[in-house]
Amino acid sequence: MEEEDKKSFEEIWSTLTKEQSKYLKDYINRQREGAIKWQQERSYSEEEVLEIIKNGFVISYGINDIDSIDRKDELFKEWFEQFKKKIRL
Repeated sequence: MEEEDKKSFEEIWSTLTKEQSKYLKDYINRQREGAIKWQQERSYSEEEVLEIIKNGFVISYGINDIDSIDRKDELFKEWFEQFKKKIRL
């Protein structure tokens, strides 16, 4: 927040009564909690992401026999671990 904006915010906040500031803080906290809950409900676990990508990986190769599927799972897991390492850099 820029210094000028911070000053304006502080000036406005200081004009609120205790009841108004409590209400505003509660409102902000409820909004934040709602946003966190919304994000958590729409987030996928690593296992879900792995399964989604693996299905696309297997389908894109048009795999028909069991031996190929087993090998593709192994290759996919190796690729996914490398992908995670790149993201964490």
